[in-house]
Amino acid sequence: MVEEHLKNEDFYCQTTTNLTEYHNKVVTKKLVSMETKGEISEKILKGIQNEIPKTAQIYVLPKVHKKKVNNHYPSRPIISGIGNATEKISHFVDEHIKPFVPMIPSYIKDTTDFITQIEKISDLP
Repeated sequence: MVEEHLKNEDFYCQTTTNLTEYHNKVVTKKLVSMETKGEISEKILKGIQNEIPKTAQIYVLPKVHKKKVNNHYPSRPIISGIGNATEKISHFVDEHIKPFVPMIPSYIKDTTDFITQIEKISDLP
């Protein structure tokens, strides 16, 4: 199933080079620059820097609720970034913006909150 996704040249192209190390150098350079400017502390730098990054992996989840095509279920591609150059940065940012997300006017906490918000709207077509 993964091969079917990767054959779609509108979205994927084959490369001959693994750019993981290059991307990690770019990220590291930016983090060091931020630490030098005092935008992040040395402790944060060490906590979010990934010295030995892994290449992201692709896998697919079959959409079993859909009709089979060519004897295969359509599938949704998933890119696993576990261990990649920006994983720790993503986790850091996620943890630090959590308190602010509920302040966004379009924020919806869960299904119950969605239903409550929809019921408040009186002029739905």
